[in-house]
Amino acid sequence: MKEFEHEELKPKALVSGYDLIALGMKPGPEMKPLLGELYELQLEGAIKGREEALTWAKKKIVSLKSHADRSRAT
Repeated sequence: MKEFEHEELKPKALVSGYDLIALGMKPGPEMKPLLGELYELQLEGAIKGREEALTWAKKKIVSLKSHADRSRAT
């Protein structure tokens, strides 16, 4: 076990960019901050499973779309 003492644990992300696309997000640089925020929540234990992560992502995507729509309207 000593050989692993200094290794940082990095669990696999619960959600990928492909998942965001499947949820309706357009591929692009906007995906990186969303995936980063979601991964942080996963590491903090605020999001514990894939279904919870997908639900969070879907709400975030809807929020981002509505914000973008409001910005275009002004």
